[in-house]
Amino acid sequence: MVLFFVATGLGFLATGGILILVRQVDILDVPNERSAHTSPMPTLGGVGIILGVWGALAVGMLMGTQAPVVWQGLLIASGILMVFVYDEMRPLGRLTKLILQVGTAGVMVGADVVLPRIYMPGWMDIELHSWAIPVTFLWFLGIQNFYNFMDGIDAIAGLEGVLVAGLWASVASGLTSSEYTLPIVIAGASLGFLFLNFPPAKIFMGDAGSNFLGLTLGVMAVLGDAIGLPFGVSLLFLGTFLFDAIYTLLRRLFRGENITLAHRFHLYQRLDRMGWSHLRINVVYGLCTLLLGGVGYLWVYAHAQVAFRATVGVLVLMGMAAGWVEWQWKAWSRLEKRHGV
Repeated sequence: MVLFFVATGLGFLATGGILILVRQVDILDVPNERSAHTSPMPTLGGVGIILGVWGALAVGMLMGTQAPVVWQGLLIASGILMVFVYDEMRPLGRLTKLILQVGTAGVMVGADVVLPRIYMPGWMDIELHSWAIPVTFLWFLGIQNFYNFMDGIDAIAGLEGVLVAGLWASVASGLTSSEYTLPIVIAGASLGFLFLNFPPAKIFMGDAGSNFLGLTLGVMAVLGDAIGLPFGVSLLFLGTFLFDAIYTLLRRLFRGENITLAHRFHLYQRLDRMGWSHLRINVVYGLCTLLLGGVGYLWVYAHAQVAFRATVGVLVLMGMAAGWVEWQWKAWSRLEKRHGV
């Protein structure tokens, strides 16, 4: 808990320092047709998360806390992701961004962070064998993009970082593992950032922060297998973001849209456009994450059959919620066309 508070403090101070700096040098996120904000906003707040995480890990090592086994690979990956800072001053092309994400995914696979199997107690145990490296690589690449897609309104990405890392750390500590230092400092640094990103936000996260959070949470999901935390449970912890991102991707594919183009049709974005406040959306998404986290706990600590039924029930509820958003969106779209709302 000492490291958690250290990471929170460092994340807050680093984000605050960056806020002062970007205001002085005028590094702002200028709104466009896809933005949820209407005036230029300071950005690069996610660098505060990165600095908070590494500062807290350094303090932990000085205190004698065991460093995460993947710290060297993550340090290199963090350096690569810092190139996204340049994107806020002079936008990078989509191919350049993809190359950076491919580089970080390759670094982590090269650091021997490889998923050996996809496992859920009593229901699934798929050994990946020769597919382990390509599946892990695609996972790291995909989770960075998904997390970046979901960073579109105040607080949503930072709150998810706090909740997912906190859930992962609490389960890992219960499994008598030493591999929960990383999620603790991620949760703390994300919370420190959140103080300045909570609606109404004073600073945005930016691509460096969203990709970093996506990558580190993805790394924790892979590491979980070695300590008895099934990869499927980690997917449940990330399930709110994964559900929205995958649902939206499939929806656009079925509609014949170009999925490589930026858009504003994620479920949370449509709620925002229909008039929901950022706070209200965050409460709903946060509660969904905690609900899925509770289901994940059942998989680890309860009977598999009970956990399976709970998983199906929650997924049905989320599917019904998505259907409700679709229904509301159609009605709102008709009203917008009719009255120019």
